[in-house]
Amino acid sequence: MKLPSSFKAGIAAGVLTFCGFGIVRGQSASFVSLDTTTQGNWVGVYGQDGYVIPNGVTSTPGFATVSYVGASTWTWVASTSDVRAPYSNASGSNRIASTFYNSTISTIDLNLTDGQPHQVALYCLDLDTTTRNETISILNANTNAVLNTQNITNFHNGVYAVWNLQGHVLIQITNNSSAGSLNAVVSGIFFAGGSGGGGTTNPPGGPAATATFLKSDSTTKGNWVGNYGKDGYVIANGANTPPSYAQVSSAGATTYTWNNPSTDPRALLTSSSSSSRIASTFFSSTNFTFDVNLTDGEPHEVTLYSLDIETSSRAQTISILDASSGAVLNTQAFSHFDTGLYAVWNIQGHVLIRVTCTGGLNAVVSALFFGEGGSPANPPPPGGTDPGDGTPFITTYGFYNPRLRNDYDSFVGTQIKVTGSTPLTVTYVGRGCVSGNSQSHIVKFVDAKFGVDVPGGAASVNMTGCTPGQFAWAALPAPISLMPGVIYYLVSQEHTGGDMWYEKAPVTTESFATIIGAVYQEYNGVWHTIAPPNYAYAPPNFR
Repeated sequence: MKLPSSFKAGIAAGVLTFCGFGIVRGQSASFVSLDTTTQGNWVGVYGQDGYVIPNGVTSTPGFATVSYVGASTWTWVASTSDVRAPYSNASGSNRIASTFYNSTISTIDLNLTDGQPHQVALYCLDLDTTTRNETISILNANTNAVLNTQNITNFHNGVYAVWNLQGHVLIQITNNSSAGSLNAVVSGIFFAGGSGGGGTTNPPGGPAATATFLKSDSTTKGNWVGNYGKDGYVIANGANTPPSYAQVSSAGATTYTWNNPSTDPRALLTSSSSSSRIASTFFSSTNFTFDVNLTDGEPHEVTLYSLDIETSSRAQTISILDASSGAVLNTQAFSHFDTGLYAVWNIQGHVLIRVTCTGGLNAVVSALFFGEGGSPANPPPPGGTDPGDGTPFITTYGFYNPRLRNDYDSFVGTQIKVTGSTPLTVTYVGRGCVSGNSQSHIVKFVDAKFGVDVPGGAASVNMTGCTPGQFAWAALPAPISLMPGVIYYLVSQEHTGGDMWYEKAPVTTESFATIIGAVYQEYNGVWHTIAPPNYAYAPPNFR
């Protein structure tokens, strides 16, 4: 039986659903942040909706059922002035240093019964040692599928691990005893952000959340470059390059791709430097949420693109909420967006953008764009790091030991991750020179998670006249920013029978990034990583 295309996105989710049919919502987990500064001063920062303190007050919200499996409780000090110890209740009148603990694994069974995403924070405190090491995993309670995992170390001063969760999940806390850890500990569970009566409604120093609707645009279609997204963008199943001032995550949404590539002018351009298009979307038969935290204290233009590509009957509301208080800052209703619709707000601070299905198959958003129009110049962000006045990342390479090759026709190179907590600014890419090299080679960065080129992150390196054993360089069109913790491929395009390049071999690098292993792309476009850390083909380089 052939199904009409309007049913495809529903089938992709594993069940065909329509708005308002009382569908059971799924489980999701989106990691938000680690907070090492609040310590025990959670009142006004976390726990607006409720909290659980071991051997202390249990005040769970009406939408949550909570049980602890496999854990014991322990109180170090029942009343203390130690700022690492959490307040025992929302009045902030006393502190208690206590914990749930287990030497192996314990589990929090958490069921959020209202079908909405909620912020949930776990406070971990290694009060009496400096060596505890634990892993916190969020699992789908129905399937045991792992939704998110975070490793927690060095929490002698206390750390909050914060997620946006939805549905019925299991929070599994595992003691990493092989690292010399005594046991795994959790000193509190907190629901939502700060309360209005117990302190600030935002984290200390955070700006008040505001949202002003500016306009809707139904004429631009997929041609966003030069109109939106100068600072950055997040495209469903595509490029994920938010600006340095924005932390972006989603909860409750599934992603789906109608066509990639697409010739439909309503489909979005895949990047600021590409002419190819992708027709894709975040979607839900009920509602889903983008958690957007604009951390620089300034207002910014934020745009959502919605496309009802295969019907004309979808209808939805988009609401902007204060992430701390849940207060609705602005709501807009949209329908008949089969030609594609940009909804534009001026937003400041930490907000939740909730998209709710009110008609048709489901609610859809194809992308978020940050900043106004104009071509992204990728300037160094605030706090960006230049690698030591242009210091090359790869400092030494076994240029004369690995065998030479020119028997492969694709991209080869290495897989890297930026260290530290600030973006890394890159202005040049390079390629190692072999005697007799004379051709030009595209050297580029690729977002490893999505397999898409980093916008502006490619240049053609001309090897004519290069010095064997050194690197030839080419400037990028403008500096780009590599984000901490994100994995990138740095690769050079090679051709069968062309310039010689080096087989994979160990390299020595500067400390502003690490090499995970060598990487190459097959003829069918699939990427493969091989070899131990600090190995590279070719090799490509950057500075």
